[in-house]
Amino acid sequence: MSIFRLGKKIGSGGFSHVFEGTNTGTGAVCAIKKSRASLRLKRTLLKHEARILKRLEGHPAIPKVYGYGRIEHFELLAIELLGNSLADEDDEFVREFSIQEVANIGVQILSALEHIHNHGITHRDIKPQNILSRNGTDFSHLYLIDFGLARRLLTGTPHQIDLVKERINVVGTLSWASLNAYNGIDLNPRDDLESLAFVLLYLLRGNLPWHKLCDAGTALARIPQIRSKMLSWNGARLAEGYPSVFGELLDYARQLDFDEPIDYERFRAAFEKLRHAKVERNVRPDAIPIIAKECPAGPGDLFLVQINPRTSVEGYTLRDDNSSYWTDPSLSGDSWKCPFRPAVILSTKETAEGRYSFVVVPLTKLAPGDGLSLKEIGVFAGLPESLSNLSAYTFPRALEIRCLPTQTLLHSQWKLSPAALELLREKFDKRLPVFDYSKTEDSNPDVRHETRLRMQGSVFYANLLPLDSSSDTEIDWTGVRGWFDECVRVGRRRGWDDGFFWTGHPVEERTSPRLDDSYYGADATSWDFRQQERDEELQIDGEDDVDLPIIEQVVQA
Repeated sequence: MSIFRLGKKIGSGGFSHVFEGTNTGTGAVCAIKKSRASLRLKRTLLKHEARILKRLEGHPAIPKVYGYGRIEHFELLAIELLGNSLADEDDEFVREFSIQEVANIGVQILSALEHIHNHGITHRDIKPQNILSRNGTDFSHLYLIDFGLARRLLTGTPHQIDLVKERINVVGTLSWASLNAYNGIDLNPRDDLESLAFVLLYLLRGNLPWHKLCDAGTALARIPQIRSKMLSWNGARLAEGYPSVFGELLDYARQLDFDEPIDYERFRAAFEKLRHAKVERNVRPDAIPIIAKECPAGPGDLFLVQINPRTSVEGYTLRDDNSSYWTDPSLSGDSWKCPFRPAVILSTKETAEGRYSFVVVPLTKLAPGDGLSLKEIGVFAGLPESLSNLSAYTFPRALEIRCLPTQTLLHSQWKLSPAALELLREKFDKRLPVFDYSKTEDSNPDVRHETRLRMQGSVFYANLLPLDSSSDTEIDWTGVRGWFDECVRVGRRRGWDDGFFWTGHPVEERTSPRLDDSYYGADATSWDFRQQERDEELQIDGEDDVDLPIIEQVVQA
């Protein structure tokens, strides 16, 4: 009977935690992947991975399987204990690599991919985090791990879907997925090759041009932006300044037909030759420090403020220094037009990106119940009659906005005195109440919507103009809801693009019911991910014929 002792946690993945383990019978040390899975599940993820590893065993880059088992609430997979990955989850190197070392990585992983593909399997998630050393940071012997997305090779005509239209995520990891993945085309060995090319180029360059887009904007908006950026970079351009074979690997992978045989030996031989060549790597340039521009406005200034819905939905980083930016037509049209509203700036602060945010309150010519008349506190000398009856108010509270980096410096014609500004701050710039999730079900839609905006952590970008009553700009002088309705529209769309459903959005019925939450252990919060039935596409030929060593029992250290 195989009994394993579970030790300290050494890592985490998308659906499991990894622990150091020991086979109590042999004393052998191993890594144990542990994933939340009801015993009612028929098709589980770790069993799928265990079968693939067992099918592929015998190649030096494939870790050994020591056992697989299921216990109440969990399934477990014991495999060979390995060292560091090429990069951590934040894409930070454990160390820099020479050209010869990167070539050696290419030789080993090409060999692993040929072995995997010859067994009728596509990995579909090649990335630095899934390439590990045997021990520590010695990458002379590498292993390829994490076959959770792997499936059998496909033949014939590939299936293609519109990821944005169907609201489906890219298969694999955004930073490393192939162009075909972003085009919604079935993945095959050519895509593993393209992802390997990305990894090697990244190890040389220290970056890939689309990486900063992978955390920008919403989950849905990133897809066309990254795809557009990828299209503008071929292998030759990415490999400029480095041995051309690294770029040639990418261009070769991209021109392959869906099930065309791969010439592994061509690139393995080229990398093998490069391993022994006397070439020096280019020195990566130091990161350019962020230097903030001068703040375009200050506390007490009166301006016109207009919510910028496109940037608020997508996030500015999708457009920042992005020559391949793709304009989403669904964020155009009259429904997204927003008027300017007069406002007072209560405070400003610099953000980590070297930009500026402002806390503002709107002004109106009406007399809202909680408003504060600026005329009554006597702060304007020479204010024109047309602007003399403005009142400050909030709905539901003061709003924090960010200006675009392209915002020009503004010179306010009118500015509150320090005393008047302090009065407005005391009345309107109040600490937010403790977040209460139950208010997402409140009968008052404004309360529900504000709660969801807070829950999403929404950021709102705005355009600023000088306050001028004679301007031809469309200005809302009589509003009593501030920018709240525009913010709700932005938040609803941003949430929808990130997979959070607000009231009023169509939500497709689930194809299968989710299993109830039945685990109440002391560490329950560490197991928020609960497996559902594994997708039918995640299978390999003859998987039921693969014999696995069994974990009979697991004990805590």
